[in-house]
Amino acid sequence: MAYNIAARSISAAICISMVTLAVPLQAQQTAPAQPVAEASQPHEDPNFTGKALSLGALGAVHAAVYTWAYFAWYKGRTTTDEIVFNDEGLFGLDTYAGGADKLGHMWSNYALNRITAELLMGGGWTPGMASVIATSTTYAFFIAIELKDGVHKGFGFSWGDMLFNTMGEALAVVMVNSPKLDEMFDFKVEYNPTDLYLEKLYNEGVVDAAEDYTGQTFVVAYHLGSIESLRTSERWGWMRYFDATLAYRAGNFLPPPEDPSILREQDLFVGFAINI
Repeated sequence: MAYNIAARSISAAICISMVTLAVPLQAQQTAPAQPVAEASQPHEDPNFTGKALSLGALGAVHAAVYTWAYFAWYKGRTTTDEIVFNDEGLFGLDTYAGGADKLGHMWSNYALNRITAELLMGGGWTPGMASVIATSTTYAFFIAIELKDGVHKGFGFSWGDMLFNTMGEALAVVMVNSPKLDEMFDFKVEYNPTDLYLEKLYNEGVVDAAEDYTGQTFVVAYHLGSIESLRTSERWGWMRYFDATLAYRAGNFLPPPEDPSILREQDLFVGFAINI
């Protein structure tokens, strides 16, 4: 009797083991085959061509500006063996340009940054990435110009210039990435060539209009049209065509007047301008 019970127990254990082994085998046989994942394809940027063309356009703009700078400032000028630093001051009446040179540096950095950033965004770059590329290339360009000034007699490396270069770059970054502020404000230069510069241009081929400071007026404008309630007003809507402006001009610094009795002047204007 004991033998029979033991035999049945062993037989039952063998059956259970076979069932246990059979279950995973059956599951392995009946499980549907998993599809093999296809090799991931490299992501193609749909704006690749536009981005590449815009980078080429950026390079062309920089090349054009440098070519102008070479003929305006460096051609035929004697160089030095080391960098010479020049403290030109800022807006003093005794400075060589009355501060117009510093505002010129700020505006030039701002303008070149904005132009190249717009080219990049037109090619498909995001505003943030366009701003990074435009700012780094523009700032590097003007650092190179300042270093070049440092080794050419009559010029010199100026930390004041670098300060206003930086301010122009910072302003461009803010405007590119803040559409609302860009809608509200503008920083521009109004240029009316002086007779003294035009005479040098026609007679001597001087192309350095950047230092025709007497003919330049630097303007910060607030667009009244950016005020929505004013823009949509039936009574005051006409004011959207006007800007509130703050402007600065340094006269009779450069080019120096032929009559030495003519005094230097620095003018600050507050007023309104038409914006159509």
